[in-house]
Amino acid sequence: MRLLLVLFSFFLAELSYPDNGFWNEDTATQAPITLKNISSNKNKHIINISGSTTVSNVLNLLADKFEQNYKNIQVKISGGGSSSAVRAMLDNSATIGQMSRAMKQKERDAFIKHYGYEPVEFKIAVDALAVYVNKKNPVNKLTSTQLLDLFSDSHHINYWGDLKLEPLMTPNWEKQLIQVYTLPKIAGAYSLFNKRMLKKAGYKISAITEPTSSSVVQSVGVNSGGITFASSFYKTRRTQFVALEGKDGQFYEPVQPWISSFKYPISRYLYLYINQKPGTILAVKNKQLLEFLMADATQLLIKRAGFYSVSDKIRRQQLERINQ
Repeated sequence: MRLLLVLFSFFLAELSYPDNGFWNEDTATQAPITLKNISSNKNKHIINISGSTTVSNVLNLLADKFEQNYKNIQVKISGGGSSSAVRAMLDNSATIGQMSRAMKQKERDAFIKHYGYEPVEFKIAVDALAVYVNKKNPVNKLTSTQLLDLFSDSHHINYWGDLKLEPLMTPNWEKQLIQVYTLPKIAGAYSLFNKRMLKKAGYKISAITEPTSSSVVQSVGVNSGGITFASSFYKTRRTQFVALEGKDGQFYEPVQPWISSFKYPISRYLYLYINQKPGTILAVKNKQLLEFLMADATQLLIKRAGFYSVSDKIRRQQLERINQ
């Protein structure tokens, strides 16, 4: 994973932006959203961002390019899981929280109780929680009921053969033990998957908790009977996606266009939450960062990195809010 980040950072460093904005008439198909540089000065303005490790991956890939454009701003990014974002905002160790799910009501309530107002929400990218199985696993799609049976103890499904997926199951696979891998409770994916796909039934008692999205996917890659969920960003050559049943009864893989259209059932936005008091002007450094993230070329880089861009409509609505 570190090697991927290093290589992509090198790619970003090699990419040059036009002087008059991110796009020129040879690359843009619509009116570009441009940035206005602020004059540099000797004192660095620090932006502290904390929370989701998935959103950290997005921002780490873009931070160098942002700092090249805004030389008097330094972005400090720390992970720890979506649930840690609000805590960091409450203890003032971060002014921006990053989350791979929408903020829960109890988290909003805690923020309001502390500051007297709500945080400002921005959607910066689209991602999906993919269900991963080992590359050797013959299962290529799962219904919502089968997914619930696999990940929870609702029907005590212990072997892949218990799913009755003939003719996919060979004798060897029928006796293959199911091993669920999950992320820590602090991860946004943990609560989102439990809420949206398991209807809050919870995970198998036998589930093994791994510390990161990368490690849960790697575990499935070495365990033939393994199954897990994580951002579609983490796919490896030893794992494969499973198509999931959508609301319309059709099956969708976590790929374009099903992620961006939200037909894939675990598509999700990636968020930043800003501590901004109502009636006040957004801090210049935060404004510059948000404008950068909403710009056409930045959204293109987000897609090249394996995530997906938010719609033009959402971006422009958020830009209007920034400039109020």
